[in-house]
Amino acid sequence: MKKLIFFFFLPCIFIFNNPCYSQLGKLKDLKKKAENATEKVGVSTNDKNDSEGSYTSSSESSSSDSNILPVMQKEEKLENEPDVEVDYAGYVKFKSALAKKLLAGKTEILAGINSRNYYNYAYDMQYEKTCTILKERGIKDAKEDHYNQVLNLREQYPEIIETNLKPYIDEKIDEVYQGYANQSFETIANLKSVTLLADAILLIEPENETAQKLKEKVNRTWKTIEWEHRINPFTTPFHTRNAGKILFSDQPIVYGSEDPDQFKTEFTANDNIYGMVYMAGTVYEGPAYGTAIYRIDADNGASTMLIKFLHNEEEIDYTYYPIDIIPDPDHAIHSLDPVEWADKLSKLSPGTHHLKITYDDMAEGVLNLDWSDVNSDELKSNAKLAAENAGKNYASGKQLPDAFRQPSGKYKDPDLQEANLKKLMLNKWSNCQEIVKLVIEQNTDDDYLVYDTDAGLPSYKVTRADCHAVYKGKDGWCYYVKDISFSKNYQGGGIWGPAFIDFERAHIKIDCENVK
Repeated sequence: MKKLIFFFFLPCIFIFNNPCYSQLGKLKDLKKKAENATEKVGVSTNDKNDSEGSYTSSSESSSSDSNILPVMQKEEKLENEPDVEVDYAGYVKFKSALAKKLLAGKTEILAGINSRNYYNYAYDMQYEKTCTILKERGIKDAKEDHYNQVLNLREQYPEIIETNLKPYIDEKIDEVYQGYANQSFETIANLKSVTLLADAILLIEPENETAQKLKEKVNRTWKTIEWEHRINPFTTPFHTRNAGKILFSDQPIVYGSEDPDQFKTEFTANDNIYGMVYMAGTVYEGPAYGTAIYRIDADNGASTMLIKFLHNEEEIDYTYYPIDIIPDPDHAIHSLDPVEWADKLSKLSPGTHHLKITYDDMAEGVLNLDWSDVNSDELKSNAKLAAENAGKNYASGKQLPDAFRQPSGKYKDPDLQEANLKKLMLNKWSNCQEIVKLVIEQNTDDDYLVYDTDAGLPSYKVTRADCHAVYKGKDGWCYYVKDISFSKNYQGGGIWGPAFIDFERAHIKIDCENVK
């Protein structure tokens, strides 16, 4: 494990004017880096930027972190849940398969199922609702062993909690604290993993005392790790009044410039529909830690539909979130939203429908749809066009973050002068034609924080102050990149190697006219 040689970590935590604070602030960076190590299975990405600034709406990925689970293989997806009204036997079989996955506990996790999948199994089980349906309908044409497997889950699950899941979570929390003390970027990934497991357990056994204590322990750990100042989620008076709500309008909703009269709950099939989620915390603080879920409960529980996706990296600290339900293609900013919503809404029959929409259990809202004149083909065609336009619309409305409006500092190292930094960026970023803006964070300390080996010898050094850059791409768009850090490797004999870009955030497309 690499150690810091300039300071001991823990005493610096609450000394905010200490020179080491700027590096401690990189715990936030550790969270971001941990996103690359955290499980991302079975969900799509909402408007994810790739290196060329394009947007994708249907990518599925499986990634691993060897510090979370010894084996991390993508689990073969279960069949889609059968309609209980059409295929009751298939519905029971599907729920039985979920029950078996949940009962496998730690054994199944170590066999290759990550905590994200385990949480999804528990969520998809919808245990209370499922048991109610089974008890009302009886066995009928379902297999008896499938039927009993579901109903007996709660009788068998406490033993799995005590013998498998609790020891596993306790062990991982110990590793979290060890990683925290050593500034390991796996810390947040580990904590996310056990959070998902603790939440999964409570979905099945909400009244179980051990399950409740595990969740409390996870929450205490989060409070310890997340010591840095959190932003105030209520950034406007309108937000303060509506925290925890999703509001809807037939006009695009501009956060911070909302007109209270624009919001409504009654819509027809001929209306555009936009939503805005007003949270009492950040996207990052959502229950699934990175995976967003729109839950659509239609007609007082007659049917439930889910839309799952991953947030863009830049959205992690957002305290609000816009939704494109049926957007005007010229105003759509999400590539996934309109397509997914059109697919779900097209399943509603002509007539009037009441929808309760929940975002990650952090906010909810209701709307009523007069679906008498619905044209499903037109709805889907509009959604496809909106998705195609989303990337351009999103970039055109983008503004540079506040970090780019701060006075720029300078590095002392001659290798890190502006001309050399631009050269490093031009060489690394294939789409980069010209660096148009460069901002270096102010820093009064030495340029670098040095890391040594276990033997106490220098290993490498990383810049304390981050750099932010805007470049013009070869495609004619501009892109901004935040929190760039530079490193040098130690070559021995007091000689350090050449500087290179050690870390950078996503490249975010932006209209060049908005770069000021």
